Amino acid sequence: MTDETVENKLRAKLESGEIDQEEYDTLIAKFSDLDLLSSTVETSKKRNYSYSGSRTIDGGEIPQPIRVSGKMTALNSVSCPSFQVSGSAIINGDLSVAGPTKVSGSLKITENGKFGGPFKLSGKTIIGVSAYFMDEAKISGNLQAGEKMNTDSNLKISGKLTAVEVQSTAALTVSGKIETTGDVNVNTFVSSGGASQIGGSLIGEKIEIAKIFREGAEHAEFEAQMDDDNIQSLGDLGYFISNMVTKFIPKLVNEVVSGAMSGKQSPPKIFRIEQDLRGKNVDISYTHINGDLEGDDMVIGPEVTVGGEIRYRNSISVPEGSNYEIKRIN
Repeated sequence: MTDETVENKLRAKLESGEIDQEEYDTLIAKFSDLDLLSSTVETSKKRNYSYSGSRTIDGGEIPQPIRVSGKMTALNSVSCPSFQVSGSAIINGDLSVAGPTKVSGSLKITENGKFGGPFKLSGKTIIGVSAYFMDEAKISGNLQAGEKMNTDSNLKISGKLTAVEVQSTAALTVSGKIETTGDVNVNTFVSSGGASQIGGSLIGEKIEIAKIFREGAEHAEFEAQMDDDNIQSLGDLGYFISNMVTKFIPKLVNEVVSGAMSGKQSPPKIFRIEQDLRGKNVDISYTHINGDLEGDDMVIGPEVTVGGEIRYRNSISVPEGSNYEIKRIN
């Protein structure tokens, strides 16, 4: 089997009809931005670059998968087909991985982390500047980025994510904890609640916070027009149970599950947003917003406080007896 670059693999997909020209052009642009076009995704069956002791390497483009069970230090940037760490690895520069990345140990990258394949973290990863994810990322450990977290695929957080800001064209699902000093701008944001804190604004097409705690509570409709798509209790329950059986489930969700089994539910800690929350379909409970709350169709559940204005376009539902000042806008 010969080495095959990302660019050649994408061209083969185009020629076979697996992707069309528009998808090809989009992927080429994205991988080019991350400097991954020349990285290999399939290699001959030579030995892996495995480090079980303590090693220092120069870095550069490494054509084989890297596996670290001991301690490895790279003096410069590293690019490789896949990367796996169960020990400790330090990259002085960028780390660019075309394929899968798995970290169950400790990984420190002094500059940017660029990941073209699936990313799975159950250990700890510190990225000095920014992280870029092209494929699905699952964070059950601790991930820190000095600046931006950018993803074009689903990002699932059952551990802890810390960054200056987060941008995603896909879905960000949080059953653990997220902390930012800046904005979170995503297509879909779903959180089971908890002591997360967004230092800027939360912006998305669909935003749900602690919906599992709201369902079943009594609500009075402020407007008669409510979108049925906002009520997906079966899907929410399935997601909740799937989190329950994962290895690194947060203590909060464990408490909720045990409470639900005994007929009681312990409420989550307040989810805090220091600036605004803006979305199209918004369903929030146990949330404090220092700034404004704005959406097209909104459900406001229990324990929601808003320091600024509440504005909606199409419909809104609020708890019975609440005294929110609400404004309808075009």
